[in-house]
Amino acid sequence: MNKVRLALVGAGGYGDYCLGLLERFVDPESYTLVGAVDPYYERVPRYEKLQSQGVSFYRTLEDFFLADTADLVLIASPIHMHKQQCMLALSHGAHVLCEKPLAPILQDALDIRNAVQSSGKALGVGFQMSFCDPIQHLKK
Repeated sequence: MNKVRLALVGAGGYGDYCLGLLERFVDPESYTLVGAVDPYYERVPRYEKLQSQGVSFYRTLEDFFLADTADLVLIASPIHMHKQQCMLALSHGAHVLCEKPLAPILQDALDIRNAVQSSGKALGVGFQMSFCDPIQHLKK
């Protein structure tokens, strides 16, 4: 089996939660974390652990792509950065999994959709059901 080459953007914020999910629920033989992107990566909760595993850290996604490639880029950065990071990842031939919301304005989402169509790559958007009727009923 070929391992998916994964890059994580926003490793110190929600990305840290995503790393925990990967550790708990995803077969470690199915992927290799090839890069973690965060402007303040020294503060990433798993910084030392990931560094000891050979994961390279970058301050920007541009810096990552200057040094390496990925099959999949998981974007867990602040919302206003999603458009630029999605489009950059797609232009470098990576599939994208972006945490919700995809973009702060409709035009950004339409631009991302056009980039997906041009790239031939896949885009997934993280979604949780916190506010759907069945979950709200359970909460009551």
